[in-house]
Amino acid sequence: MKLIKFLLIILTTITFSSLNGQTLEISFSPGVSASWVKYQDKTAWQAVKTHIRPRVGYIVNIGAEYFFSPVLSLRTVTAYTQKGFAYQYTYRQGWKRFNYLCVSTMANIYLASHPQLSISFYMGGYGGYWLSGYKLEADYRNSQLLGEKINLTDTTFSYNRLDAGLSAGLYLKYWQTYNQAVTLELGLQYSTVSNDRRNVAGTLNRSVMLLLGYVWVIK
Repeated sequence: MKLIKFLLIILTTITFSSLNGQTLEISFSPGVSASWVKYQDKTAWQAVKTHIRPRVGYIVNIGAEYFFSPVLSLRTVTAYTQKGFAYQYTYRQGWKRFNYLCVSTMANIYLASHPQLSISFYMGGYGGYWLSGYKLEADYRNSQLLGEKINLTDTTFSYNRLDAGLSAGLYLKYWQTYNQAVTLELGLQYSTVSNDRRNVAGTLNRSVMLLLGYVWVIK
């Protein structure tokens, strides 16, 4: 946890100090994600892991990318993102969804560059705060379909309030003009924060993301 905080502080400091960089690009990227959880408690995880399934949600990103050189940049992204998981047991199945406001800071290293195509690999950290949630469950024993908005004060789910960890992925730009490009991003977010509390197994979020967006060069 201390290492993550340190990395986020360093990356944020670099972001603000890079305002005089060579280029500034603004992006807007909607997309989808497949997310699931893993329990921190090994015994609890062994008991439920065969019942846990990915849950599909959507993401909306607004980002700013600062270039230090043609091969190195720093990208900061603010996103509304859905995370959660699905489950299936003998008599019931359902899913839980948690909506987060996330901020990510990533270093982009450009592996290849062409007048119309740029390919980069990125790695960094992210932090998220839970805004709202929803759960839906079908109980086959009573033939019931139960849906409910998750209250932020509900102690059963309050351990999902914070989310933070590492992010990495590939980022492609296809330049339509000299200052506008279509983007394609394939990313992974890997939570390193176990939101544990008494009598509840701490959870670790995992998400695979696919986003299609647009970039504008500002300077």
